[in-house]
Amino acid sequence: MGVQTPAEKPEPPADATDFFRGNLSSELDKKSGRKFDGANLIYSAILAFLNLKPIDKKLILIRLYEKKWGVWPLSSYPAEQMPVKITVKTAIQNGQDKEAYELTTFGQYYKKTNSIFLRYEEIMEEDLAINTVVKISSQEGSILRNGAVKMRLLFQKNKTLTGSYDSPYGVLEMQTSTTRISHKFDENVRKGEIDLLYDLRVDGSLAGTYHLTILFEEDKHEHS
Repeated sequence: MGVQTPAEKPEPPADATDFFRGNLSSELDKKSGRKFDGANLIYSAILAFLNLKPIDKKLILIRLYEKKWGVWPLSSYPAEQMPVKITVKTAIQNGQDKEAYELTTFGQYYKKTNSIFLRYEEIMEEDLAINTVVKISSQEGSILRNGAVKMRLLFQKNKTLTGSYDSPYGVLEMQTSTTRISHKFDENVRKGEIDLLYDLRVDGSLAGTYHLTILFEEDKHEHS
């Protein structure tokens, strides 16, 4: 059983600098009405960014971060969070082989626009921790894992999307082909469920068909 501890901010991937360099100017274009290009793009864009109001700076950074990784860092999540008990059930079928795993842990649930979020911590052997963020909307979602394991899975119904897994041997390509994605939450009983069915390929090789079910309910005795 996982024990909830204060979440750590995810480490940005190695290409973070290149991404922000290529997208900051377009966000500033929208905000200021100016066009940032040419040899001095980075210098002029940074100066313009520094001159913005603090709230505008934050909004731009949030948009850039979510555009890249699908979620703002854990330390900046909204205050309206519900502590939850979470049960994660994973069933894997690869040919005739079947495996099943179950994890019970504690975390936080909240809603933002048309998506729901779950964040929780998994404790592995030797007390290694993994911080997980699950984001689900009506037809798409993502699972981000940071810490002892760094992985990014993307889901969209009837689509094949590419994510990544940082292994000791380098970054592996993780392709998901999603056939079912759904979520529900009952406000009356304060319980919810996430249901994902997808094929997973690792560097092109089929790893199996994954059925992920996440059950969560309000934790009235919040763990710390």
